[in-house]
Amino acid sequence: MTTEDERGARLAAQLDSFRLETRLPNLVLRPPVSNDGPNMQARTRDMRNTQFLPHLHAKVSQPLSEVHEWIELMRRDFGTRCLFLLVEFDGQVIGESGLGFLDWSHSQAEAGIMLSHQVWRRGLAYEALLASVRFGLEQLGMDRITLGTLEDNVGMRALLRRMGAGEGTPRVRTDGRLERVYEVTSQNLAVV
Repeated sequence: MTTEDERGARLAAQLDSFRLETRLPNLVLRPPVSNDGPNMQARTRDMRNTQFLPHLHAKVSQPLSEVHEWIELMRRDFGTRCLFLLVEFDGQVIGESGLGFLDWSHSQAEAGIMLSHQVWRRGLAYEALLASVRFGLEQLGMDRITLGTLEDNVGMRALLRRMGAGEGTPRVRTDGRLERVYEVTSQNLAVV
């Protein structure tokens, strides 16, 4: 039996070569590198991209040096605490996805996605998030992947229903906004 430390170390060793393929040949997920900083910073500064991600609203004026620090933290924790990945479409970085809060002892993780608004409504978010969730369930052996979104994020809620996560559980965030929390397991995952 493989321990959590061994699974995390095996992933961490693949940091510079790791690629998560999707069902679309021109859509791939990969770990960030330092020169991805300006792209990430620009996406976060555009409120159309972060309108449903309140935790990023404070990052609108984040200096590039802090973005680089974030990239280094995500690279250091790759495979042990997170699987933070950039989403590339036709060779261009269009967003972020992956798995966070890897809890090896309880076999669970969180997933999420943020894409540039220019590529919304093309099925790319579904394919990228599906690849992350399937990797967590099938390759990492997680029992469940948790995803959350604001109540008014109609597009994401529809995507999660399509993925088999049902209607989610409503809860009030600490900032007073309503969100829904979804769980995807091997039993309810729908691949369409």
